Amino acid sequence: MTLDERFAEFQSTVAAEIARARREGIADVLRVAARIRRASSEAERMVAFEDAKRTFEGNATVLEFLKTLAAPALVSHEESNLRAQRFARVRVAEIQLYHAAAMKNGLPEGQPVFPEVVTGQDRLDWGITTPIKEILS
Repeated sequence: MTLDERFAEFQSTVAAEIARARREGIADVLRVAARIRRASSEAERMVAFEDAKRTFEGNATVLEFLKTLAAPALVSHEESNLRAQRFARVRVAEIQLYHAAAMKNGLPEGQPVFPEVVTGQDRLDWGITTPIKEILS
C-alpha cells in the first residue's frame, strides 16, 4: 500500500468518524430537548437540565439553546383576567370606531351584533346576542 493510499484511507476514516460524532451529538441534543419539553413539572424540568449539564459539560452553546426550550411561565388567574378584559376593551373600541352608525341604530333582538363579534364569539366561546341599545343604556 502506497503512502497516498494510506493517506486517502486515513481521510475517509476521519470523515466517517466526524459524521458518526455529529449524528450522535445531534441525537443527544434531540433526546435531551425532548425530555425537557416533556417535563410536566418544574422539578422534572430541573432534573432534565441537570442531566443536560452533565451530558454537555463545557458546551455553553448547547446549554443556552436548551434553556430556551423551557416551558413559558404560567400565567396567574389575575393576569389571565386582565388579558381577557384588555381583549374585550379593544374589541369594543374597534366596534365603536368602525361601526358607530350601527351602534346608534341598534339591531333587532336575537341577531348577532356584528360579524366581528361572532368571530370573537367563536374564539372566546362567548355568546353576545343582546341588542346594542341595551348594552349602551
